[in-house]
Amino acid sequence: MKKFLSRKLIAAVAGTATIVMVQAGLDEQVAAKVSELIAVVVSVYIVGQSAVDLAETR
Repeated sequence: MKKFLSRKLIAAVAGTATIVMVQAGLDEQVAAKVSELIAVVVSVYIVGQSAVDLAETR
């Protein structure tokens, strides 16, 4: 379940970022690349939090 929610969170953050950047006048291709970068950062954060949670439970 947590994995599913993580994917939804990543998609929501990246999608929202793309919309905001395009509305602000940024080129769509640039906005898409920045959104991909944001998705990677959020993914790394989620993995890091999972590792911390696992370490704390041990």
